[in-house]
Amino acid sequence: MKIAFLGPLGLPKLNHSDDSAVAARVEAVARELAAEGHQVTVFGTLPYLSAGNYHGIELRRYPSLDPTQPGGWTYLVFCLLYLLRHRFDVLHVHTFRAAFLLSRVPFLFRHTRLVWTVDELPKNRFEKLVAAGYRSAPVLPAGARRARSRRAYFTITTPSRAIQYRLLVEYGVKAIYIPDGYRLPVAPNIAVSTFGLKKNSYVVALVNATSPAALRLVARAHARSKTRKKLVVFQTEEGANKRLKKKFPLLVFLNSKFIILPPEPTPRLRRSVIAGAAAVILGDDSVSPATLLEAMDSGRAVVAVNKPAYQEIVGVTGRYFASQDSAELASILGDILSDPRQQAAWGKKAHKRAQRHFTWPRIVEEYQTLYAPLVRVVPLDSAYLVPTLSTR
Repeated sequence: MKIAFLGPLGLPKLNHSDDSAVAARVEAVARELAAEGHQVTVFGTLPYLSAGNYHGIELRRYPSLDPTQPGGWTYLVFCLLYLLRHRFDVLHVHTFRAAFLLSRVPFLFRHTRLVWTVDELPKNRFEKLVAAGYRSAPVLPAGARRARSRRAYFTITTPSRAIQYRLLVEYGVKAIYIPDGYRLPVAPNIAVSTFGLKKNSYVVALVNATSPAALRLVARAHARSKTRKKLVVFQTEEGANKRLKKKFPLLVFLNSKFIILPPEPTPRLRRSVIAGAAAVILGDDSVSPATLLEAMDSGRAVVAVNKPAYQEIVGVTGRYFASQDSAELASILGDILSDPRQQAAWGKKAHKRAQRHFTWPRIVEEYQTLYAPLVRVVPLDSAYLVPTLSTR
């Protein structure tokens, strides 16, 4: 099949904080599809994309008036001009503007499967109007939908159960849930002794560096749990953190002990430190799905604040505490950290769930099913019949 992606700033995924989830998804799915022999094209903006070939993916770059915002009108017009001359079997977009503009030229896509992944709820009047255009649009094959309208309808997906629910309740839009995945590590982990740590002698807390209150709550719960294990965070000992260090001596600010450039740790460094921990604490809702899945894959016990985004990934393989409830978190830490067998059991469950449901090869299977000409959705919408795809 010939498959095109619109939406990411560019590949390879660098440090695009404004569209990191989109870039990571497009890169992972495109690479898997290209490796299977499909012809894959990714459209991106200047200066984030270099034209040429990337792991078998054709990269095409076009200018945008604001290159930091993927999916601008100028960029989309250039993409549309290219699509006028080339036919694709699948067109996968990631922005409201792309879904709006391309749906207005149905004559271009009579033989094209149109897929739109919605990462965020509509934020302004225009996006709300675009979403309203899909109200009660049935989740059917594209050809069947186009027969009912002069517009080209997209099959809508979303990587979040919470967004899927709100799209349905607030906008009447049906979306298929396909979560984002993670890539299995290739490079070996760095020995934790490099950071002055011993395996299973510490707990890692993942919290927003700009939220001292979240770290204070975790540190207080850690102290109440009476554990002798250290509490490691990827932050520097500055400002309010200096006072926390004086109050909680077992608190370790890893970025102060070792020079980490850029300020955020690299995925390998973060994964290595997490892999040697006794448990991982998600103290607020700032942790990305990719980082959470890395922690689960490493076989660490996961303790998370009770948020829907974490529940849909961790499921029943982790422990949860109510937001702002340090006493509940302390109780959970006391139970887990005092029993190595319980730590191992929770870690094994998390590892098994991550590898069974969230690796990119597993996720790409669902996208392949969606790209196929015939799709039948079953009650559990993350399971489909998988037809054989042509690689022409």
